[in-house]
Amino acid sequence: MQKLLHFHLPKTGGTTLRHHLINQLGEHKVTPALTGMRLADALIEWDQMEAISGHFLARHGDRLPPDRYSFTVLRDPLDRFLSDFYFSKIDNSRRPLDGRTHALDLDSYLDSLTDRERKGFPLQLEMLYPLGTNSQCTLTQDDKLSAALNVLELFSSIAIQDELEDFTCMLDANFHWPCRPTPRVNVTSYRLNLDDLSASQRKRLRLLLEPEVELYQRAKEIFKKQRRLLLSLAQGKVGANPVLESTESAKNQTIPSPKNLGDLRCVIKTVRVSGSISGDGRVMSGEQISISIAFEAKVTVASLNIGIAIKNDRGVLIFGTNSMLLGEVFSLTAGGYVATYRMLNRMPIGKYYLDAALIPTETHYEGCYNWIEQAASFDVYDVALTTFEGKILMDAQVELTPMSDSSSCSVAPYITANRFLRARARSNEPLSDFNSEIVAMCSPETVQGGSEALFPVRLNNKSNVTWPALGLQPVALSYRWYSSEGAVLIADGLRTQLPIDVEPGQSIAVVLHVKVPDAKGKLALTVSLVQEGVSWFMDRHPSSALVFNLAII
Repeated sequence: MQKLLHFHLPKTGGTTLRHHLINQLGEHKVTPALTGMRLADALIEWDQMEAISGHFLARHGDRLPPDRYSFTVLRDPLDRFLSDFYFSKIDNSRRPLDGRTHALDLDSYLDSLTDRERKGFPLQLEMLYPLGTNSQCTLTQDDKLSAALNVLELFSSIAIQDELEDFTCMLDANFHWPCRPTPRVNVTSYRLNLDDLSASQRKRLRLLLEPEVELYQRAKEIFKKQRRLLLSLAQGKVGANPVLESTESAKNQTIPSPKNLGDLRCVIKTVRVSGSISGDGRVMSGEQISISIAFEAKVTVASLNIGIAIKNDRGVLIFGTNSMLLGEVFSLTAGGYVATYRMLNRMPIGKYYLDAALIPTETHYEGCYNWIEQAASFDVYDVALTTFEGKILMDAQVELTPMSDSSSCSVAPYITANRFLRARARSNEPLSDFNSEIVAMCSPETVQGGSEALFPVRLNNKSNVTWPALGLQPVALSYRWYSSEGAVLIADGLRTQLPIDVEPGQSIAVVLHVKVPDAKGKLALTVSLVQEGVSWFMDRHPSSALVFNLAII
Protein backbone atom coordinates (compact mmCIF):
# COMPACT_ATOMS: atom_id res chain seq x y z
CA MET A 1 0.00 0.00 0.00
CA GLN A 2 1.15 3.54 -0.71
CA LYS A 3 2.32 5.44 2.36
CA LEU A 4 0.42 8.53 3.56
CA LEU A 5 1.15 12.05 4.79
CA HIS A 6 -1.51 13.93 6.77
CA PHE A 7 -0.62 17.64 6.88
CA HIS A 8 -2.72 18.57 9.91
CA LEU A 9 -3.97 22.17 10.06
CA PRO A 10 -5.09 22.98 13.66
CA LYS A 11 -8.79 22.68 14.54
CA THR A 12 -9.89 21.26 11.20
CA GLY A 13 -10.90 17.80 12.43
CA GLY A 14 -7.40 16.43 11.95
CA THR A 15 -7.32 14.55 15.26
CA THR A 16 -10.47 12.71 14.20
CA LEU A 17 -8.81 11.90 10.88
CA ARG A 18 -5.66 10.63 12.62
CA HIS A 19 -7.81 8.29 14.77
CA HIS A 20 -9.43 7.02 11.57
CA LEU A 21 -5.98 6.15 10.22
CA ILE A 22 -5.19 4.31 13.45
CA ASN A 23 -8.45 2.36 13.22
CA GLN A 24 -7.69 1.33 9.66
CA LEU A 25 -3.93 0.73 9.83
CA GLY A 26 -3.20 0.03 13.49
CA GLU A 27 -1.58 2.36 16.00
CA HIS A 28 1.90 0.97 15.35
CA LYS A 29 1.73 2.15 11.72
CA VAL A 30 0.75 5.79 12.44
CA THR A 31 3.11 8.34 13.96
CA PRO A 32 2.30 10.11 17.20
CA ALA A 33 0.61 13.48 16.72
CA LEU A 34 3.72 15.42 15.71
CA THR A 35 3.77 19.09 16.69
CA GLY A 36 6.24 21.86 15.91
CA MET A 37 8.43 19.60 13.74
CA ARG A 38 9.82 20.65 10.39
CA LEU A 39 8.13 18.77 7.56
CA ALA A 40 11.48 17.86 5.99
CA ASP A 41 12.70 16.41 9.31
CA ALA A 42 9.50 14.43 9.90
CA LEU A 43 9.73 12.81 6.47
CA ILE A 44 13.25 11.61 7.31
CA GLU A 45 12.71 10.62 10.94
CA TRP A 46 9.48 8.70 10.29
CA ASP A 47 10.07 7.47 6.75
CA GLN A 48 9.34 3.84 7.70
CA MET A 49 5.86 4.60 9.05
CA GLU A 50 2.81 3.90 6.92
CA ALA A 51 1.19 7.23 7.89
CA ILE A 52 2.86 10.44 9.07
CA SER A 53 0.51 12.91 10.77
CA GLY A 54 1.06 16.22 12.52
CA HIS A 55 1.18 20.01 12.67
CA PHE A 56 4.26 20.61 10.53
CA LEU A 57 6.43 23.66 9.98
CA ALA A 58 7.23 24.24 6.32
CA ARG A 59 9.72 26.71 4.96
CA HIS A 60 10.13 28.18 1.50
CA GLY A 61 11.37 25.48 -0.86
CA ASP A 62 9.95 22.50 1.06
CA ARG A 63 7.73 20.20 -0.95
CA LEU A 64 5.27 17.38 -0.55
CA PRO A 65 6.89 13.94 -0.82
CA PRO A 66 6.32 12.34 -4.24
CA ASP A 67 6.24 8.83 -2.74
CA ARG A 68 3.38 9.47 -0.30
CA TYR A 69 -0.35 10.09 -0.68
CA SER A 70 -0.57 13.59 0.85
CA PHE A 71 -3.79 15.11 2.12
CA THR A 72 -5.01 17.92 4.34
CA VAL A 73 -8.29 19.33 5.68
CA LEU A 74 -9.35 22.98 5.50
CA ARG A 75 -12.14 24.67 7.44
CA ASP A 76 -14.21 27.81 7.08
CA PRO A 77 -11.71 30.43 8.32
CA LEU A 78 -14.06 32.19 10.77
CA ASP A 79 -15.36 28.92 12.15
CA ARG A 80 -11.82 27.53 12.52
CA PHE A 81 -10.63 30.60 14.42
CA LEU A 82 -13.55 30.51 16.86
CA SER A 83 -12.97 26.82 17.54
CA ASP A 84 -9.25 27.43 18.11
CA PHE A 85 -9.82 30.49 20.32
CA TYR A 86 -12.32 28.82 22.64
CA PHE A 87 -10.39 25.54 22.68
CA SER A 88 -7.37 27.46 24.02
CA LYS A 89 -9.56 29.42 26.41
CA ILE A 90 -11.47 26.48 27.92
CA ASP A 91 -10.30 23.01 26.94
CA ASN A 92 -6.56 23.76 26.85
CA SER A 93 -6.43 26.20 29.77
CA ARG A 94 -3.88 24.11 31.68
CA ARG A 95 -1.35 24.56 28.89
CA PRO A 96 -1.57 28.25 27.97
CA LEU A 97 0.29 29.14 24.81
CA ASP A 98 -1.10 32.67 24.81
CA GLY A 99 -2.30 33.91 28.22
CA ARG A 100 -4.54 36.48 26.54
CA THR A 101 -6.99 33.80 25.41
CA HIS A 102 -7.74 33.02 29.07
CA ALA A 103 -7.90 36.56 30.36
CA LEU A 104 -9.62 38.42 27.51
CA ASP A 105 -12.95 38.21 25.76
CA LEU A 106 -13.07 37.99 21.97
CA ASP A 107 -13.19 41.74 21.28
CA SER A 108 -10.40 42.53 23.76
CA TYR A 109 -8.28 39.77 22.28
CA LEU A 110 -8.70 41.16 18.76
CA ASP A 111 -7.81 44.62 20.07
CA SER A 112 -4.59 43.26 21.61
CA LEU A 113 -3.18 41.83 18.36
CA THR A 114 0.04 43.40 17.11
CA ASP A 115 0.60 44.20 13.43
CA ARG A 116 2.86 41.15 13.14
CA GLU A 117 0.20 38.89 14.68
CA ARG A 118 -2.42 40.26 12.31
CA LYS A 119 -0.27 39.34 9.31
CA GLY A 120 -0.04 35.75 10.55
CA PHE A 121 -3.71 35.53 11.52
CA PRO A 122 -4.79 33.44 8.47
CA LEU A 123 -3.17 30.31 9.95
CA GLN A 124 -4.19 27.85 7.23
CA LEU A 125 -2.70 30.15 4.59
CA GLU A 126 0.51 30.68 6.60
CA MET A 127 1.06 26.95 7.09
CA LEU A 128 0.42 25.96 3.47
CA TYR A 129 1.95 28.66 1.30
CA PRO A 130 5.68 27.79 1.91
CA LEU A 131 5.09 24.49 0.09
CA GLY A 132 4.23 26.42 -3.06
CA THR A 133 7.22 28.73 -3.36
CA ASN A 134 11.00 28.58 -3.53
CA SER A 135 11.35 32.34 -3.16
CA GLN A 136 13.88 33.41 -0.55
CA CYS A 137 12.16 36.78 -0.03
CA THR A 138 9.26 37.96 2.10
CA LEU A 139 6.05 37.53 0.11
CA THR A 140 3.04 39.83 -0.02
CA GLN A 141 -0.36 38.48 1.03
CA ASP A 142 -1.31 38.15 -2.63
CA ASP A 143 1.86 36.16 -3.34
CA LYS A 144 1.19 33.90 -0.35
CA LEU A 145 -2.36 33.28 -1.52
CA SER A 146 -1.16 32.44 -5.03
CA ALA A 147 1.42 29.99 -3.62
CA ALA A 148 -1.15 28.38 -1.30
CA LEU A 149 -3.64 27.95 -4.15
CA ASN A 150 -0.92 26.20 -6.13
CA VAL A 151 -0.23 23.88 -3.19
CA LEU A 152 -3.86 22.75 -3.07
CA GLU A 153 -3.41 21.33 -6.56
CA LEU A 154 -0.31 19.39 -5.44
CA PHE A 155 -1.95 17.47 -2.61
CA SER A 156 -3.14 14.00 -3.48
CA SER A 157 -6.52 14.96 -2.04
CA ILE A 158 -8.13 17.86 -0.18
CA ALA A 159 -10.90 17.68 2.42
CA ILE A 160 -13.10 20.25 4.09
CA GLN A 161 -14.08 19.94 7.72
CA ASP A 162 -17.83 20.09 7.10
CA GLU A 163 -17.57 16.99 4.88
CA LEU A 164 -15.10 14.99 6.97
CA GLU A 165 -17.32 11.89 7.08
CA ASP A 166 -17.51 11.81 3.28
CA PHE A 167 -13.74 12.27 3.03
CA THR A 168 -12.99 9.31 5.29
CA CYS A 169 -15.30 7.20 3.10
CA MET A 170 -13.34 8.41 0.07
CA LEU A 171 -10.07 7.37 1.73
CA ASP A 172 -11.56 3.98 2.55
CA ALA A 173 -12.63 3.52 -1.07
CA ASN A 174 -9.28 4.68 -2.49
CA PHE A 175 -7.28 2.26 -0.35
CA HIS A 176 -9.87 -0.54 -0.28
CA TRP A 177 -10.29 -0.29 3.49
CA PRO A 178 -13.49 -1.47 5.19
CA CYS A 179 -15.85 1.46 5.70
CA ARG A 180 -15.85 2.40 9.38
CA PRO A 181 -17.60 5.22 11.28
CA THR A 182 -15.51 8.21 12.29
CA PRO A 183 -16.47 9.54 15.75
CA ARG A 184 -15.40 13.12 16.37
CA VAL A 185 -12.61 13.63 18.95
CA ASN A 186 -10.83 16.69 20.39
CA VAL A 187 -13.98 18.76 19.90
CA THR A 188 -14.14 22.20 21.51
CA SER A 189 -16.53 21.81 24.43
CA TYR A 190 -17.96 25.35 24.36
CA ARG A 191 -17.63 28.14 21.84
CA LEU A 192 -19.48 30.87 20.07
CA ASN A 193 -20.99 29.85 16.76
CA LEU A 194 -20.83 32.00 13.67
CA ASP A 195 -24.47 32.97 14.14
CA ASP A 196 -23.65 34.21 17.67
CA LEU A 197 -21.19 36.83 16.42
CA SER A 198 -22.23 40.44 16.33
CA ALA A 199 -22.09 42.25 13.01
CA SER A 200 -18.96 44.16 14.09
CA GLN A 201 -17.20 40.97 15.26
CA ARG A 202 -18.00 39.20 12.01
CA LYS A 203 -16.71 42.18 10.02
CA ARG A 204 -13.45 42.33 11.99
CA LEU A 205 -12.77 38.63 11.61
CA ARG A 206 -13.57 38.65 7.90
CA LEU A 207 -11.12 41.53 7.42
CA LEU A 208 -8.38 39.66 9.28
CA LEU A 209 -9.07 36.38 7.49
CA GLU A 210 -9.92 37.73 4.05
CA PRO A 211 -6.97 36.10 2.21
CA GLU A 212 -7.96 32.70 3.61
CA VAL A 213 -11.59 32.84 2.44
CA GLU A 214 -10.60 32.43 -1.22
CA LEU A 215 -8.26 29.58 -0.26
CA TYR A 216 -11.10 27.79 1.52
CA GLN A 217 -13.49 28.27 -1.41
CA ARG A 218 -10.94 26.73 -3.75
CA ALA A 219 -10.50 23.79 -1.35
CA LYS A 220 -14.27 23.21 -1.44
CA GLU A 221 -14.23 23.13 -5.24
CA ILE A 222 -11.36 20.61 -5.31
CA PHE A 223 -13.06 18.39 -2.74
CA LYS A 224 -16.35 18.34 -4.66
CA LYS A 225 -14.53 17.55 -7.92
CA GLN A 226 -12.67 14.65 -6.28
CA ARG A 227 -15.86 13.31 -4.73
CA ARG A 228 -17.65 13.38 -8.11
CA LEU A 229 -14.67 11.66 -9.74
CA LEU A 230 -14.75 8.87 -7.17
CA LEU A 231 -18.51 8.42 -7.63
CA SER A 232 -18.02 8.22 -11.39
CA LEU A 233 -15.29 5.63 -10.91
CA ALA A 234 -17.57 3.60 -8.65
CA GLN A 235 -20.27 3.68 -11.38
CA GLY A 236 -17.80 2.49 -14.00
CA LYS A 237 -17.86 5.73 -16.04
CA VAL A 238 -14.11 6.38 -15.88
CA GLY A 239 -11.14 4.09 -15.66
CA ALA A 240 -8.56 6.30 -13.94
CA ASN A 241 -7.57 5.87 -10.31
CA PRO A 242 -7.69 9.19 -8.40
CA VAL A 243 -5.01 7.94 -6.03
CA LEU A 244 -2.54 7.40 -8.88
CA GLU A 245 -3.52 10.60 -10.69
CA SER A 246 -2.99 12.78 -7.64
CA THR A 247 0.31 11.07 -6.84
CA GLU A 248 1.61 11.87 -10.32
CA SER A 249 0.86 15.57 -9.72
CA ALA A 250 2.95 15.46 -6.54
CA LYS A 251 5.86 13.86 -8.45
CA ASN A 252 5.94 16.81 -10.85
CA GLN A 253 7.07 19.23 -8.13
CA THR A 254 10.57 20.54 -8.82
CA ILE A 255 11.16 23.06 -6.01
CA PRO A 256 14.89 22.94 -5.19
CA SER A 257 16.40 23.30 -1.75
CA PRO A 258 18.65 26.34 -1.35
CA LYS A 259 22.39 25.64 -1.18
CA ASN A 260 24.11 29.03 -1.26
CA LEU A 261 22.27 32.34 -1.03
CA GLY A 262 22.89 36.02 -0.51
CA ASP A 263 23.73 39.40 -1.98
CA LEU A 264 27.34 38.99 -0.70
CA ARG A 265 27.57 42.30 1.13
CA CYS A 266 28.99 40.02 3.82
CA VAL A 267 30.83 36.92 2.58
CA ILE A 268 31.54 33.80 4.64
CA LYS A 269 35.17 32.79 4.11
CA THR A 270 35.73 29.80 6.38
CA VAL A 271 33.76 27.87 9.00
CA ARG A 272 35.57 25.85 11.65
CA VAL A 273 34.18 23.44 14.26
CA SER A 274 36.47 22.19 17.02
CA GLY A 275 36.41 20.59 20.45
CA SER A 276 38.37 22.27 23.24
CA ILE A 277 40.18 18.97 23.88
CA SER A 278 39.78 17.03 20.64
CA GLY A 279 40.72 19.72 18.12
CA ASP A 280 39.45 20.55 14.63
CA GLY A 281 36.51 18.60 13.24
CA ARG A 282 36.21 16.37 16.32
CA VAL A 283 34.37 16.69 19.61
CA MET A 284 33.15 14.44 22.42
CA SER A 285 29.77 14.48 24.14
CA GLY A 286 30.31 16.60 27.26
CA GLU A 287 33.18 18.58 25.72
CA GLN A 288 33.10 22.30 25.01
CA ILE A 289 32.60 22.94 21.30
CA SER A 290 33.42 26.12 19.42
CA ILE A 291 32.09 27.16 16.02
CA SER A 292 34.04 29.94 14.29
CA ILE A 293 32.70 31.77 11.24
CA ALA A 294 35.26 33.97 9.49
CA PHE A 295 33.66 36.50 7.15
CA GLU A 296 34.29 39.76 5.37
CA ALA A 297 31.93 42.72 5.40
CA LYS A 298 32.23 44.48 2.03
CA VAL A 299 30.29 47.53 3.28
CA THR A 300 29.12 49.05 6.56
CA VAL A 301 26.33 46.92 8.00
CA ALA A 302 23.82 48.44 10.41
CA SER A 303 22.23 45.15 11.47
CA LEU A 304 23.82 41.70 11.39
CA ASN A 305 22.31 38.47 12.69
CA ILE A 306 24.70 35.50 12.76
CA GLY A 307 23.01 32.09 12.59
CA ILE A 308 24.04 28.44 12.74
CA ALA A 309 22.19 25.15 12.15
CA ILE A 310 23.56 21.70 12.97
CA LYS A 311 22.09 18.74 11.07
CA ASN A 312 22.81 15.05 11.28
CA ASP A 313 23.91 12.89 8.35
CA ARG A 314 20.27 12.41 7.30
CA GLY A 315 19.65 16.16 7.13
CA VAL A 316 17.52 16.39 10.30
CA LEU A 317 17.94 19.64 12.21
CA ILE A 318 19.56 18.89 15.58
CA PHE A 319 20.15 22.42 16.85
CA GLY A 320 19.86 25.92 15.47
CA THR A 321 20.10 29.42 16.84
CA ASN A 322 21.16 32.93 15.90
CA SER A 323 22.48 36.00 17.66
CA MET A 324 19.09 37.76 17.67
CA LEU A 325 17.44 34.78 19.35
CA LEU A 326 20.22 35.03 21.93
CA GLY A 327 19.45 38.70 22.47
CA GLU A 328 22.21 40.41 20.47
CA VAL A 329 22.45 42.21 17.13
CA PHE A 330 25.70 43.50 15.64
CA SER A 331 26.60 46.56 13.58
CA LEU A 332 29.99 46.84 11.89
CA THR A 333 32.10 48.64 9.36
CA ALA A 334 33.72 47.08 6.32
CA GLY A 335 36.45 44.61 7.20
CA GLY A 336 37.20 41.09 8.35
CA TYR A 337 35.62 39.42 11.40
CA VAL A 338 35.35 36.10 13.20
CA ALA A 339 32.11 35.15 14.97
CA THR A 340 32.45 32.36 17.54
CA TYR A 341 29.76 30.26 19.21
CA ARG A 342 30.78 28.29 22.31
CA MET A 343 28.59 25.70 24.01
CA LEU A 344 28.62 22.36 25.78
CA ASN A 345 28.22 19.57 23.23
CA ARG A 346 25.37 17.21 24.11
CA MET A 347 25.01 15.55 20.71
CA PRO A 348 25.42 11.77 20.52
CA ILE A 349 28.14 10.01 18.53
CA GLY A 350 27.71 10.56 14.80
CA LYS A 351 28.48 12.69 11.74
CA TYR A 352 27.14 16.27 11.65
CA TYR A 353 26.99 19.15 9.18
CA LEU A 354 26.84 22.87 9.88
CA ASP A 355 24.94 25.58 8.00
CA ALA A 356 26.08 29.18 8.53
CA ALA A 357 24.11 32.35 7.79
CA LEU A 358 24.66 36.11 7.86
CA ILE A 359 21.35 37.98 7.58
CA PRO A 360 20.11 41.48 8.52
CA THR A 361 16.92 40.48 10.39
CA GLU A 362 15.35 37.48 12.14
CA THR A 363 14.59 35.71 8.85
CA HIS A 364 16.48 35.41 5.57
CA TYR A 365 13.20 36.05 3.73
CA GLU A 366 13.70 39.75 4.52
CA GLY A 367 17.22 39.80 3.09
CA CYS A 368 20.37 37.67 3.14
CA TYR A 369 24.04 38.58 3.01
CA ASN A 370 25.31 35.00 2.77
CA TRP A 371 23.87 31.61 3.75
CA ILE A 372 25.83 28.42 3.08
CA GLU A 373 24.48 24.94 3.72
CA GLN A 374 26.99 22.28 4.82
CA ALA A 375 29.64 24.93 5.33
CA ALA A 376 31.52 22.53 7.64
CA SER A 377 31.30 19.01 9.02
CA PHE A 378 32.49 17.37 12.23
CA ASP A 379 32.36 14.07 14.09
CA VAL A 380 31.19 13.35 17.62
CA TYR A 381 33.41 10.32 18.20
CA ASP A 382 33.30 9.58 21.95
CA VAL A 383 31.89 10.70 25.31
CA ALA A 384 33.91 12.84 27.72
CA LEU A 385 32.00 11.79 30.83
CA THR A 386 31.06 8.48 32.40
CA THR A 387 28.24 9.83 34.57
CA PHE A 388 25.48 8.75 32.18
CA GLU A 389 24.35 6.03 29.81
CA GLY A 390 22.53 6.39 26.52
CA LYS A 391 22.86 8.83 23.64
CA ILE A 392 22.18 12.27 25.13
CA LEU A 393 24.06 14.01 27.94
CA MET A 394 21.72 15.67 30.46
CA ASP A 395 22.45 17.71 33.58
CA ALA A 396 21.00 15.33 36.16
CA GLN A 397 20.80 15.91 39.90
CA VAL A 398 19.19 13.69 42.53
CA GLU A 399 17.87 14.39 46.01
CA LEU A 400 15.97 12.41 48.63
CA THR A 401 13.31 14.14 50.78
CA PRO A 402 11.61 12.62 53.87
CA MET A 403 7.83 12.81 53.57
CA SER A 404 6.80 12.05 57.19
CA ASP A 405 7.94 12.83 60.72
CA SER A 406 9.12 9.26 61.22
CA SER A 407 11.30 9.30 58.09
CA SER A 408 14.95 10.25 58.13
CA CYS A 409 17.82 9.93 55.70
CA SER A 410 21.43 10.90 55.19
CA VAL A 411 23.70 11.25 52.19
CA ALA A 412 27.34 10.30 51.74
CA PRO A 413 29.73 10.52 48.79
CA TYR A 414 30.04 7.45 46.59
CA ILE A 415 32.85 6.54 44.23
CA THR A 416 31.77 4.51 41.21
CA ALA A 417 33.80 1.34 40.74
CA ASN A 418 35.41 0.16 37.51
CA ARG A 419 34.82 3.36 35.56
CA PHE A 420 37.42 5.22 33.55
CA LEU A 421 37.45 8.76 34.93
CA ARG A 422 37.43 11.51 32.33
CA ALA A 423 35.91 14.28 34.47
CA ARG A 424 35.23 14.84 38.13
CA ALA A 425 33.16 17.20 40.24
CA ARG A 426 34.91 20.28 41.59
CA SER A 427 34.74 22.35 44.73
CA ASN A 428 34.16 26.05 44.04
CA GLU A 429 35.38 28.84 46.28
CA PRO A 430 32.98 31.55 47.53
CA LEU A 431 32.86 34.46 45.08
CA SER A 432 34.54 37.70 46.03
CA ASP A 433 32.85 39.90 43.42
CA PHE A 434 29.08 39.86 42.75
CA ASN A 435 28.93 42.57 40.08
CA SER A 436 26.55 41.37 37.39
CA GLU A 437 23.79 42.48 35.05
CA ILE A 438 20.59 40.72 34.00
CA VAL A 439 18.94 42.05 30.83
CA ALA A 440 15.36 41.13 29.88
CA MET A 441 14.85 39.54 26.46
CA CYS A 442 11.07 39.75 26.74
CA SER A 443 8.54 42.29 28.00
CA PRO A 444 5.68 40.40 29.67
CA GLU A 445 2.84 42.30 31.29
CA THR A 446 0.54 39.50 32.49
CA VAL A 447 0.99 35.90 33.63
CA GLN A 448 -1.45 33.22 34.69
CA GLY A 449 -1.72 32.68 38.45
CA GLY A 450 -0.61 29.20 39.55
CA SER A 451 1.14 28.48 36.24
CA GLU A 452 4.78 28.04 35.33
CA ALA A 453 6.44 30.48 32.96
CA LEU A 454 9.70 30.87 31.04
CA PHE A 455 11.47 34.25 30.85
CA PRO A 456 14.45 34.56 28.47
CA VAL A 457 17.16 36.84 29.91
CA ARG A 458 20.79 37.68 29.19
CA LEU A 459 23.40 37.44 31.95
CA ASN A 460 26.47 39.69 31.80
CA ASN A 461 29.42 38.89 34.06
CA LYS A 462 30.73 42.32 35.05
CA SER A 463 32.92 40.95 37.83
CA ASN A 464 36.53 39.79 37.84
CA VAL A 465 35.72 36.15 38.74
CA THR A 466 34.26 33.19 36.88
CA TRP A 467 30.73 31.99 37.72
CA PRO A 468 30.89 28.18 38.11
CA ALA A 469 27.93 26.34 36.58
CA LEU A 470 28.60 22.94 38.18
CA GLY A 471 30.22 21.40 41.23
CA LEU A 472 29.86 22.45 44.86
CA GLN A 473 28.55 25.97 45.49
CA PRO A 474 27.61 26.65 41.85
CA VAL A 475 26.04 29.87 40.58
CA ALA A 476 22.42 29.59 39.43
CA LEU A 477 19.61 31.95 38.44
CA SER A 478 16.60 32.36 40.73
CA TYR A 479 13.99 34.89 41.85
CA ARG A 480 11.89 36.33 44.64
CA TRP A 481 8.24 37.42 44.51
CA TYR A 482 7.19 40.69 46.19
CA SER A 483 3.77 42.22 46.72
CA SER A 484 2.97 45.68 45.38
CA GLU A 485 3.67 46.99 48.91
CA GLY A 486 7.14 45.43 48.95
CA ALA A 487 6.41 42.45 51.22
CA VAL A 488 8.27 39.23 50.42
CA LEU A 489 5.83 36.55 49.21
CA ILE A 490 8.31 33.92 48.01
CA ALA A 491 11.90 34.37 49.16
CA ASP A 492 13.53 31.40 47.44
CA GLY A 493 12.37 30.54 43.91
CA LEU A 494 13.16 27.69 41.54
CA ARG A 495 16.74 27.39 40.32
CA THR A 496 17.75 27.66 36.68
CA GLN A 497 21.18 26.16 36.12
CA LEU A 498 23.76 28.01 34.04
CA PRO A 499 24.61 26.06 30.85
CA ILE A 500 28.35 26.80 31.12
CA ASP A 501 30.88 28.56 33.34
CA VAL A 502 30.65 32.29 32.66
CA GLU A 503 33.99 34.06 32.42
CA PRO A 504 34.55 37.73 33.38
CA GLY A 505 33.23 39.93 30.59
CA GLN A 506 31.24 37.08 29.05
CA SER A 507 27.47 37.13 28.48
CA ILE A 508 25.07 34.25 27.92
CA ALA A 509 21.36 33.82 27.26
CA VAL A 510 19.40 31.77 29.81
CA VAL A 511 15.71 30.86 30.06
CA LEU A 512 14.53 31.46 33.65
CA HIS A 513 11.98 28.92 34.93
CA VAL A 514 9.43 30.56 37.25
CA LYS A 515 6.53 29.21 39.29
CA VAL A 516 3.84 31.91 39.48
CA PRO A 517 1.96 32.32 42.80
CA ASP A 518 -1.66 31.23 42.78
CA ALA A 519 -2.94 34.75 43.32
CA LYS A 520 -4.31 37.74 41.47
CA GLY A 521 -3.19 41.34 41.36
CA LYS A 522 0.07 43.15 40.73
CA LEU A 523 3.30 41.52 41.91
CA ALA A 524 7.00 42.15 41.36
CA LEU A 525 9.21 39.31 40.12
CA THR A 526 12.79 40.12 41.15
CA VAL A 527 15.39 38.02 39.33
CA SER A 528 18.88 37.48 40.74
CA LEU A 529 21.85 35.18 40.47
CA VAL A 530 22.72 33.19 43.59
CA GLN A 531 25.80 31.24 44.63
CA GLU A 532 24.47 28.26 46.51
CA GLY A 533 25.52 28.24 50.16
CA VAL A 534 27.12 31.68 49.86
CA SER A 535 24.87 34.59 48.88
CA TRP A 536 22.30 36.05 46.54
CA PHE A 537 23.92 38.52 44.17
CA MET A 538 21.15 41.07 44.81
CA ASP A 539 21.99 41.05 48.54
CA ARG A 540 25.63 41.92 47.82
CA HIS A 541 25.06 44.07 44.74
CA PRO A 542 21.43 45.38 44.67
CA SER A 543 21.70 46.90 41.18
CA SER A 544 22.36 43.43 39.72
CA ALA A 545 18.70 42.38 40.08
CA LEU A 546 16.11 42.55 37.29
CA VAL A 547 12.51 43.39 38.17
CA PHE A 548 9.42 42.42 36.17
CA ASN A 549 6.23 44.21 37.29
CA LEU A 550 3.47 41.78 36.38
CA ALA A 551 -0.30 41.55 36.59
CA ILE A 552 -1.29 38.08 37.82
CA ILE A 553 -4.59 37.04 36.21
